[in-house]
Amino acid sequence: MRLVEHPILQFQRGRRVMFTFDGEPVEAYEGETIAAALHAAGIRILSRTRSGAPRGLFCAIGKCSSCLMTVDGTPNVKSCVTPVRDGMVVESQTGPGRLNPDFRPQRAPARTLGAQVAIVGGGPAGLSAAQTLLEHGVRPVLVDENPHPGGQLVKQTHKFFGSRAERAGTRGVTIARELISRVRDEVELLSQAQALGLYEDGSGRTLVVAHGRRLTLIRSPYLIAATGAEERFL
Repeated sequence: MRLVEHPILQFQRGRRVMFTFDGEPVEAYEGETIAAALHAAGIRILSRTRSGAPRGLFCAIGKCSSCLMTVDGTPNVKSCVTPVRDGMVVESQTGPGRLNPDFRPQRAPARTLGAQVAIVGGGPAGLSAAQTLLEHGVRPVLVDENPHPGGQLVKQTHKFFGSRAERAGTRGVTIARELISRVRDEVELLSQAQALGLYEDGSGRTLVVAHGRRLTLIRSPYLIAATGAEERFL
């Protein structure tokens, strides 16, 4: 089952693509995640624990381990936040998964970026920090793990409550659009990127980021960690 319309959000369906899951063809649409496409196809069990207990779609924001799969030979891919691609090969896995010893991922040479300030996290805090820096003439590099910035606001269609000064009566998705529009054209955004570590030597600090198939080394004297919050699971 797929949504074809939404009472609040407007969206356009992407083109139809096909991928395989455990050898079986699955129909999907560009813009969907692997887990969403599998759910629409009626597939509810996405992985299993070492003991064989089934696990299905749970957090849907890439913060738990219930949907880990092997994708195009790479194990432990978070299928709930990984967009589908035409021809993608997806396999379920039990436990932590296994890496084929003959697997050789395609890699590109690392690149180096210079930045006055690096921000890790593109949610409301990270976007607000970027806006404040821009107002003071500082152009930051913004690193976010999701396909689009906005954090949890992008899925909050309800109206906020509380103080008008804190955007009461405004939908989260609207706040996200406003924050993004204020910084989109002025910051360098690395989306679907993960900050791996911060290293310091005699010449300064380097933030190491996995971005696509290569590492990006961000040389910056200042770092803002705006990594948000996540649920704690039992």
